[in-house]
Amino acid sequence: MKEKTERETRDHRWIAASGLLFVATWIVGLLVASPPAATTPMAEVIAYYEANRAMVMLFAYLANGLTGILLMVFASALHSVLRRAEGESSTLSSLLLVSGTVVTSLSCLEALFMQVLANHIAATHDVAVIRTLLELNVEIDTFKLLILGIMIAAASLLFWRVKAVPPWLVWVGAVETLLLVAASGNTLFPGEVLTIALYVSGLGLLIWTAAVSVMMGWRGRAVRAGGGLTAPSIEVQQH
Repeated sequence: MKEKTERETRDHRWIAASGLLFVATWIVGLLVASPPAATTPMAEVIAYYEANRAMVMLFAYLANGLTGILLMVFASALHSVLRRAEGESSTLSSLLLVSGTVVTSLSCLEALFMQVLANHIAATHDVAVIRTLLELNVEIDTFKLLILGIMIAAASLLFWRVKAVPPWLVWVGAVETLLLVAASGNTLFPGEVLTIALYVSGLGLLIWTAAVSVMMGWRGRAVRAGGGLTAPSIEVQQH
C-alpha cells in the first residue's frame, strides 16, 4: 500500500511540475520573439528573420521543442494516474497517451522547420524555399491542434468518469476541445478570424493546463495524506 501511494504521489507531482513548466516555457517563448505569419509579405519575413535570427531560434526551442517535450511528460503522467483510477485498461487513457506523444512529435518538427528557416534566410533569400517552410509550419499546426483537442477531450472524459477534478474543469476542457478543433480548420477561418481562433485556443490551453496541474498537485498531497486513491474514492469534495 505504501509503495502504491508513493507511486501515485509521484505521478501527481510529475503532472503538476510538467504542466506548470509547460505554461511558463510557452509564455517565455512568446516573449522572446513573435515570428511573422505565413501570409506576411516576403520582404518583411526576410527582414524579420535576418534581424532576429538568434531570438527566433530560441523561440523555436522554447515555444515548440521544449514545450512539446514537457507536454509528453504531462500526458504520460496523466495517463498513468487516470488509468490507475479507472482500475482497468481504457481506450480513452491510451488515446490520451498516444495523442500527447503525436503532438510532441509535431511540435519538435515545427521547431526544426523554424530553425532551418532562420538558418536558410541567413544564407540565401530563396523565396520559394522560405514560403514552403512557412506553409509547412501552418499545415503542421492544422493537425497538431486537432490532435491536441483529442488529447484534452480524452482527458476530460476520464476526469468526468473518475471525478478527479471539479465539474467546471471538465467543462473548461470541453470548451477548449471545441476551440482547438475550430482553430485547426484553417480553410474555414481565413485571415484575421483564424488568428483570433488561434489566440483564444492558445490562451485556453494555458488556462486548462495550469488548472489541471494545480488541481492534480493538490490531489497528490491528498493521496499521500489519505494513503492512496481508488476509483470509487477519487471524488472531489464540493464546498
